[in-house]
Amino acid sequence: MSIAKCEGCGHPQGSKRNYVQAVRPIGYPDSAALCNSSGCFKPAMIWLDEAEEREYSAGERIFMPITGAIKIRVL
Repeated sequence: MSIAKCEGCGHPQGSKRNYVQAVRPIGYPDSAALCNSSGCFKPAMIWLDEAEEREYSAGERIFMPITGAIKIRVL
């Protein structure tokens, strides 16, 4: 399951998942996806695990983050 991190906070180090590729959400950097790091509110890249990276390579573009893994900015 994907996770959101800004470029500054960098590559997430999961104990259960190996995140292998960062992709930009639609509208980046002005998207609603914000970094999951505590205290960080910068625009996030969406990091995909190995299974999601294969799906992305096959054309999938919708990914579900892990619970609590993303902050959303709304109008």
